[in-house]
Amino acid sequence: MAMRRARRLVSVAVVATLAVTGLSACRSAPTMAAYVGDVQIADTRVQAVYDEVHNAPAAGGSGAAQVSRADVVAALVGAELLPEVAKQHGVSLPAELPVESYASALGLPANAEYTRLYVQASMYANQLLQKVTGGPAPTDADLREVYDALIKASGGSSGATTFEQFKGSLNDNSKQAVQAAVGVRNEIDNAAAKADLRINPRFQPAALPLLQTQLQNGEVVVLMTAPLAPDDKAPVSPAPVNAAP
Repeated sequence: MAMRRARRLVSVAVVATLAVTGLSACRSAPTMAAYVGDVQIADTRVQAVYDEVHNAPAAGGSGAAQVSRADVVAALVGAELLPEVAKQHGVSLPAELPVESYASALGLPANAEYTRLYVQASMYANQLLQKVTGGPAPTDADLREVYDALIKASGGSSGATTFEQFKGSLNDNSKQAVQAAVGVRNEIDNAAAKADLRINPRFQPAALPLLQTQLQNGEVVVLMTAPLAPDDKAPVSPAPVNAAP
């Protein structure tokens, strides 16, 4: 069953504190997908990245088909925030990104910009989770998010493993990984507020994966995410409905 097949918890993407200056006075243009501080991410930018990952020859597997425009927006937002966060914590990317291995595991085209952004975020996150410590203890809701993700990966059936049994079976490393994810998720919320993050409702729900596991069959399962601007009270105005679904 999925709970026994899951081998490890690893971080995928995480955003922490960011100081932002020079915010745009107008943050509701319908042709913009998102605003991150003083950076504007246009609809056309999102569409270009989306088209590339979906239209790449021999796209690498089923993972490409699962990439949504909301995923693209999340990746582009993370690309603006993560380098600043890494700088604050003295973290830098390795000389070479393991794009090929990630692409193979995720079923994504190795030469697509979305894949590179995803891998870059993963590398930053793997290092940041070792620096950003002391998060609050995970609640039952946090653990159930992990449990539900594994149940979904197993085909929707928990079999003989109940939630209580799952909680009891977690080892110290897994508990620490979930706790770290809770901490960085809280920092993502703070960072989004400080950056005055705005995301066009057409690109919601947008979220950054925090934890994932690779099962024995090679499938990669996202266990925890951090929603981006889910309670935005002044979102980017939707454009007239003429975009592709």
